[in-house]
Amino acid sequence: MRNIIPEVDLKKDLLKVNMPGRYVGGEYGIIQKQETNFKVSLCFPDLYEIGMSNQAVKLIYEMINYETEASCERVFSPAPDFEEILREKNIELYTLETGTLVRNTDILAFTIGYELAATNILNILDLSGINIKNEERSEDEPIVIAGGPAITNPVPFGGFIDAIFIGEAEEVFTNMICDLNEMKNNGAKRSLLLDKIKESPYFWYKGKTEHTKKAVWNGFTKSKKRKKVLVSSISTVQDHGVVEIMRGCPNGCRFCHAGIFYRPYREKTLKNILDEVDFLVHECGYRQITLASLSTGDFRFVKELITILNDKYSEDKISFSFPSMRVNSVTLPLMDEISKVRKSGLTFAVETPELEKQRGLNKEAPLERIVEILDEAKKLGWKKAKFYFMLGLPFYEIEDETELIMNFLTEVSKRSKMMLNVNIGTFIPKPHTPFQWSFQLKEQDAFDKIYKVKKSLSPKFFKVGYQSPFMSYIEGIISRGDERVGELIIQAYNRGARLDAWEEYLKKDVWREVIEDADWDVEEEICCSKDMDYIFPWDKIGLNVGKKFYKDELKKAFEGKLTKQCVEEGYCEHLCGGCNSEDKVVLNNEEDVNKLLEEHKKNITTNTINKENKK
Repeated sequence: MRNIIPEVDLKKDLLKVNMPGRYVGGEYGIIQKQETNFKVSLCFPDLYEIGMSNQAVKLIYEMINYETEASCERVFSPAPDFEEILREKNIELYTLETGTLVRNTDILAFTIGYELAATNILNILDLSGINIKNEERSEDEPIVIAGGPAITNPVPFGGFIDAIFIGEAEEVFTNMICDLNEMKNNGAKRSLLLDKIKESPYFWYKGKTEHTKKAVWNGFTKSKKRKKVLVSSISTVQDHGVVEIMRGCPNGCRFCHAGIFYRPYREKTLKNILDEVDFLVHECGYRQITLASLSTGDFRFVKELITILNDKYSEDKISFSFPSMRVNSVTLPLMDEISKVRKSGLTFAVETPELEKQRGLNKEAPLERIVEILDEAKKLGWKKAKFYFMLGLPFYEIEDETELIMNFLTEVSKRSKMMLNVNIGTFIPKPHTPFQWSFQLKEQDAFDKIYKVKKSLSPKFFKVGYQSPFMSYIEGIISRGDERVGELIIQAYNRGARLDAWEEYLKKDVWREVIEDADWDVEEEICCSKDMDYIFPWDKIGLNVGKKFYKDELKKAFEGKLTKQCVEEGYCEHLCGGCNSEDKVVLNNEEDVNKLLEEHKKNITTNTINKENKK
């Protein structure tokens, strides 16, 4: 018999907390499967408004509920005010769909988008009455699993997560849930179910000696017809519809972990994109749609796509935004189309101002090209632009890049006469990238550089923001550490750390104490550069890209040489290993696109004639 939380009256308590809608469920699109034998608690370990902005949550939720006999229900991190009530009243965390205690579900599955959620994971476990250390869990507790792009170095998490999935969850994860459901129906208990999970080549667990493979979903290009989409009943951080138009990226920026994690890159068909947009507009009521990918401008038929969308939806004032546009992928006709309904932000991820160093990152964002784009943007009505830079790139271990950034931005401002929003981050040499051997700036060094840039730029022309160098330091520790980092996470949590990605909740003093008390030099080991033969904690996690490719790319980085874009099988020159007999680059078929464009033109003509006849 499951313990259901509605037996506890929280109505008066919810009136005392900020945003009580975080904890009550009942949203449009919610799925409630009351009588299932196998129940999954799905958790994005952060506040509701962050978790409900995450597309993986919505996709996995829909996938399990519609494609398996199991049920999937959601749980998110409580804010401190609600956590206090739960602890005072001795109430355990519950799911939003049916109020089932998380402790009484079969699997607690975390999808992890960033490393600073680590202490939130422990808080979810603790508030659910689940032992934090996996070795202490009983047969009556859920199996705790995790996946996502921020956990491809799973080693720090091995002491409190039972098994960690590597790769894309569609298909492989669905099949696993089906198998586990059938096993439970036949009487299997927790230990046998966990053994089944550990048999999969796509799951890593503490003590595993074999390499772990990355799962790739080859059905992405065709996609699946959406049945329902969860629509939040309170405002979220990204409160708009999202269509993923391309998975992966053809560019291969050498600092970019996501570009490796989602290889090979695959384009969704235009027809499927248009169907998804139609669903989000007419079934879910969204008026702003984001066409998402790691580099939207590199979608081969992006101009044709936005033209069709504008023709179909401009009268309804539906707007479309394009995040992650490469400077070299922005064309004037594309800007003209984007500007027709509502102007989304112009963003330039320059990273570093020197063209040779940009090429070292395997990208180009030349000053003259940016100024040219801004000149045209002003004519089309744009008034401001955003720039991203990274401090501490490996090219600048000795020289200071701050002067270069300041001079670059000053020149852009002078010539464009636009307001510039500038965001500065500290470079983190992420696992599974060519820069994984590189150093990371220490906290004080990073802060000094950021402050120097910020102080030099007049607030009249620039708005400068930055991520706390301390946050970047903690992110580096968690993303690059070994088993000892797992102990740091537990100690920090026990001393009060949680919601570390939030500046107002981050307990710097707690983390500093934990790092200071460690019996190893945390700063030195995490921030120093590594020899090329160094054995990383994540070396047995295979993302299908070989170390030789990383080393070759690192050499080219310091030579300022570009590597060409990923292309279809048979044309690739760099052979990274991301493609194989099953996993390949997939592009839109030009013939199919032309047919779709012809059909669209006919529809436009017909609609125009009908309107004229009505007059």
